[in-house]
Amino acid sequence: MFQSLSINLNDALRYFPLVFLAGITGLPSTAQETTFNVESIGLNQNGELLLQFPTEESYYYRLMRGPTAVVQDSVVDAILGDSESGKLIDPSIAEYKRAFYVIDKIALDQAIDSDNDGIDDVFELQHPSILNPANPADAAYDFDLDTVSNFDEYIDGTDLSTSS
Repeated sequence: MFQSLSINLNDALRYFPLVFLAGITGLPSTAQETTFNVESIGLNQNGELLLQFPTEESYYYRLMRGPTAVVQDSVVDAILGDSESGKLIDPSIAEYKRAFYVIDKIALDQAIDSDNDGIDDVFELQHPSILNPANPADAAYDFDLDTVSNFDEYIDGTDLSTSS
């Protein structure tokens, strides 16, 4: 489901002609449609693409990048929503001549597994120093060196950061 989209690009197309925001998607959590506003798009001090927008606490957000307006198949960044402005960053924008983006707005209780490592995105976002929803290899790591993988600790419900 595409939500309504209004973007204040601040003449961004003049400065970023090969960056395209293909759309905003959201899994429906209620019958009521909401408006999603991208407040700004630009480059941060490190030369990375930065999108800022208001977030909601009951959602998380993924920035997807792809080569066409139809295909956005790479998770670039993800954040948990809060009551303030969210920021999604693409640190690799300089590597692309043209990129299309979609911001996914996903209800926390409908979390998916973006990197297909068996650990849902919300859990990974709640453990940012250990896990990344765009890195499938992190499930096999053993952060606390207790010989139990992060995936097995997730399944067992044990603490990934301390030996059990």
